[in-house]
Amino acid sequence: MYKILSYVFAAVIAVTSFLGIPVYEEETGTSIIAAELFENGAFINGEIGIGFDKQSVNTVEIELESSAPAEVKIYNGDELIYQRSSSDIYRFCAFRTVETDALTLEISGGVNVKSVTVSLKQSDNKDFRVTSYFVSQYVSEENAIAPEVFEVVTDAILFGCVTFDENAEMTVNKDLLEPSLANLRNAIGDKDVNVYINILGPGSDGGIDDWYEQMDNQAEKHSKVFKTKKLEGKIAALLDEYKLDGIFFDYEYPIDMKYWSDFSRFLVRLDKATDKKIGLAVAHWDIGLSYSAMKAVDMVEVMQYDLFDDTGNHSSFTSAVDGFNAVRDYLLPREKADLGVPFYGRPANAGAYWYNYNEYADKINTNDYAETEQGGTYFNSWQTIYDKTAYAISRGLGGMMVWHYSCDVDFKSDISLFAAMDDCIKDRIK
Repeated sequence: MYKILSYVFAAVIAVTSFLGIPVYEEETGTSIIAAELFENGAFINGEIGIGFDKQSVNTVEIELESSAPAEVKIYNGDELIYQRSSSDIYRFCAFRTVETDALTLEISGGVNVKSVTVSLKQSDNKDFRVTSYFVSQYVSEENAIAPEVFEVVTDAILFGCVTFDENAEMTVNKDLLEPSLANLRNAIGDKDVNVYINILGPGSDGGIDDWYEQMDNQAEKHSKVFKTKKLEGKIAALLDEYKLDGIFFDYEYPIDMKYWSDFSRFLVRLDKATDKKIGLAVAHWDIGLSYSAMKAVDMVEVMQYDLFDDTGNHSSFTSAVDGFNAVRDYLLPREKADLGVPFYGRPANAGAYWYNYNEYADKINTNDYAETEQGGTYFNSWQTIYDKTAYAISRGLGGMMVWHYSCDVDFKSDISLFAAMDDCIKDRIK
């Protein structure tokens, strides 16, 4: 049986490689330094010491028997180099590279540990992206964008000034687009940063209470537009007029394959109508691009936020793992995929409230929570963003995506989320 399965797996690899479909390895650029395996699990509520020959390390991975709240601290000698609390079953603890011969892990909360792995994770992917949305209503005023952020942001998406309706009529809000675009370009200066425009389609009709019926109604309108074949030329002309590098779609959500088929055919036609880049944002649970559409698009932003788990966290580290798994399972070329992260918080009660990180950044605890008028509110902290960036690099993804620029603190701050990405990328990509 095992021999037959191995032949089948080899055949699958051969066929997918021949077709140009990606074959995934879980990780790239990892050197395992030390590993502790606990065959039957080990209950730990205290310290674990791990020794090895002196060398460089920057990651500790901890696998638990089950999801459980616990804080992890990592010491290099007396120096605390990592601290974070979560309920994730898989802990990916990333820190600046240190040269050492031992680490001490302090795990509080009492959890059953299956394994602990210490490693050095590095990459040579110099093309790793950081893509950020810039919401036009917040960046249209002069000096609304700090030039320093483009030390790390490689791709900028201008959002909220172009729409199309169900009759394929495109509306451009020039009062927002033109000053926002000018501000972006002034802040970018002579840096090599791609600038895209986002386009939004028609929403659902009013009076529909069921969410799935709303999505179906909205998708019918989108498909009606795509079938007219009128939008492709209008988009191509817009990109040329404003000398933009490409177009992005936030189509949330074509939840039926017939709608994905219409969208896929549209994307293939658009790719033929313009030589500019095409990108789209997707949810990991709703990806239905055809193989031809996968080839036509250049970037796929996997939105791993607003996804509440049982503890009320809307963008846990586990959600980042889910995002990578979706990219792998749908056979998306991973160099086209960006892991989406939120620079905002959501209350644990899943209420319809969104709080900017910059309003609570100095109040967030090691559990990634801050108190708002809605009670406990979950954010991605500096350490969580660092961990997710390191994870995306180690899994060979194309980059990170941020919603959105105006939510962060000053880039020069020690708790800037963009700075966390920058720090991680500089440490791990050589």
